[in-house]
Amino acid sequence: MNRPTCLRCGKPNQDGYICAQEGRDLADALRQAAGHAEDAPNVIARQTRYGSGFGSRGGRERPLIVNLEAAADYATVENTITTWARHTAGGHPIAGTLAGAARELAGDVEWLRHQREAGEAFDELHYACRLLEQLVDRPGSGKQRLVGMCDCGRILYAPHGRDIVQCKASNCGASWNVDESQEILRAALDEKHVTAAEAAHLAGFLETDRTGCQIRKLVNKWNEREVLQPVDGIPGKINNEGSPRILPLFRFGDIANLLDRMRQRRHRSPAA
Repeated sequence: MNRPTCLRCGKPNQDGYICAQEGRDLADALRQAAGHAEDAPNVIARQTRYGSGFGSRGGRERPLIVNLEAAADYATVENTITTWARHTAGGHPIAGTLAGAARELAGDVEWLRHQREAGEAFDELHYACRLLEQLVDRPGSGKQRLVGMCDCGRILYAPHGRDIVQCKASNCGASWNVDESQEILRAALDEKHVTAAEAAHLAGFLETDRTGCQIRKLVNKWNEREVLQPVDGIPGKINNEGSPRILPLFRFGDIANLLDRMRQRRHRSPAA
């Protein structure tokens, strides 16, 4: 008889749809996201710049140019976390701030991992937490840089100036030389099987000006149109028949190639 397994890590699990360790990992990620949420408005504000214009003597104010990418990413995170916070609260009022909602949700993860929608919730919430971390640590914020994906599947970051980074995944703890690993892990990443959400988060390795949300939508569209073929799948949202919907996994190198072709077409110089 097959033993039940965790929808995320695939390990034997007799308690809920998601194992207790994955539940603790998500709760920790949400608590960290709460701190990032408090920093995000200031980060976005620091990335705002003023365009050319007349000074006050000319009677015209300088036009404010908002960082739409950062604002859009923040809105995506806010929508995802508050939606699941309302779900776990059973329709009752939730905290009025993103940071407060994330902290409340962290306390409800134990309940959530026992629900049939746990696979979808954990996937979306991990993506939102990573997106928020990327927002406050994006290039220019001076905090962290993307190193790559560990052999265990965990995405690795390192503070600027750090030579060694250690994977924080449960039962892993592998150490990587940051400079060498960026080259090694990027080369190996082409063969990694990733979801659309993971591909979007790894966009820091791609020569593209598209946001993570745009990449995620592109991957899903390419899959629907059979431009991009999945190579595997993992359990996701529970459908009406009570069985999990399969989330497609794609070869990261295939996604990178498609994005590169789009970039080349956009920037190709007109024929003389």
